Amino acid sequence: MTRQALLCLLIFVCAPAAAEDPRVLYSTGETTPIADLFADPALREKLHASAQQPVTHPNLSSDSLYPIRSKRLTVGRVGDRSLAVLAEIKKRPGMRPVFLIGDDPTSAAWLKGNADYLKSSGAVGLVVNVESRARFEALARVAPDLPLFAGGGDDIARELGLFHYPVLITPNSVQQ
Repeated sequence: MTRQALLCLLIFVCAPAAAEDPRVLYSTGETTPIADLFADPALREKLHASAQQPVTHPNLSSDSLYPIRSKRLTVGRVGDRSLAVLAEIKKRPGMRPVFLIGDDPTSAAWLKGNADYLKSSGAVGLVVNVESRARFEALARVAPDLPLFAGGGDDIARELGLFHYPVLITPNSVQQ
């Protein structure tokens, strides 16, 4: 669920870009533009021109994303629920470690104190409650070597029975 939730999050965040012309994300050099399949020369030219543009990444820190609020998650101790979460996680071997944080002082202190461990474990951060782009960027400066994404965490919380963060979720444990 965690990989699926993050993928869904990225698709949701990038959804406004879907209204733009299509862009080539990867080409082996042998890719044929789909426009060649269309009979309309104007459409074919438009799609072909779009495919020739350099690849750009969606602006994941756009002001329009904020605020992000996860109704099911608040700052606090995970407690005994972590055992139920752990049982659910063990059904997903091989998942990449994910940590959930907010833009609050508790999360910032936790992130700072655990940055080296999070980096060495290859963890990815999801900021599930953040009021603004400026606050997201301030949090990112606390641990600049860690990948952070802003997005809702309600699906992950529901799936794993979590209610609180900051928390690190690995295939073998839930840590705070």
